[in-house]
Amino acid sequence: MYEDCLRKIRLLSLATLAAQHKEIPYSLISTTLAVEEGEVETWIILAISANILDAKLDQLRRVAIIK
Repeated sequence: MYEDCLRKIRLLSLATLAAQHKEIPYSLISTTLAVEEGEVETWIILAISANILDAKLDQLRRVAIIK
């Protein structure tokens, strides 16, 4: 139950960031979600799969581009 709540809070935090920025550096997402930077892409993909975000990943620049 705790893990489910934490997952939902992280997805909500990611949606809030997306509402405020057109491009979000992985480092900012990592800090906001309190996860390792290596987990950021997984969280973005989860949010896209859940139709929370419309975004694409720029792995070279290490940013999420919000559409």
